Amino acid sequence: MRYKLPEDYLCEQILTPASSRWSLAHVFPHYQPIIQDTLTTQLARTREKIPSIKIDFHPNKDSRTAYNSSKLAMIIEARPFPHLIPQIHHMMAVVPPDWRFLFIGSNKSVSAVGKSVGTKYQQAAGKLDLMIAPEPWSIEDQEHIWRMLTDIRFYNELLPGVEWLLKFESDSILCSNSETSLNDWLGYDWAGSPRSASL
Repeated sequence: MRYKLPEDYLCEQILTPASSRWSLAHVFPHYQPIIQDTLTTQLARTREKIPSIKIDFHPNKDSRTAYNSSKLAMIIEARPFPHLIPQIHHMMAVVPPDWRFLFIGSNKSVSAVGKSVGTKYQQAAGKLDLMIAPEPWSIEDQEHIWRMLTDIRFYNELLPGVEWLLKFESDSILCSNSETSLNDWLGYDWAGSPRSASL
């Protein structure tokens, strides 16, 4: 049940001494539903006035087309190392911006890398793709990875159009302070680190 008191009554109660204000405290709970209804209505009207905006600068366009399809940086790792996410993001920051990235892993490693907010952003931007090693290839050990990398079907089916490939490992990194860019090495047929170094 709702009560309505004369406005004079409320004004008198507010202006009277503190001992008389207890009657206002007694009446206030009866007005609480009216106040809540009023606030809810005003909030709903305000929400209706807020515009809903979604900007799509490139509708119906594959986000991967913003990058050079002939350049790909790739890492293959089945183990869900905790440093994979910062390593991949560091490499994306150091490698020239027109390169795309591909992470090939196991269910566990792809799931671990894919949980990152930064990874999801890069996927949406078309910069990074995550892939579980497809059949008939396996990445359970180094021998299987080498067999996959020496199979021409791997390049024809999974990497069509790729002319330059940077393959890096979970224990390798490019220096962000280097004066040489990765693109400076594109004139070579093959470049890699030595298997052993003598001091």
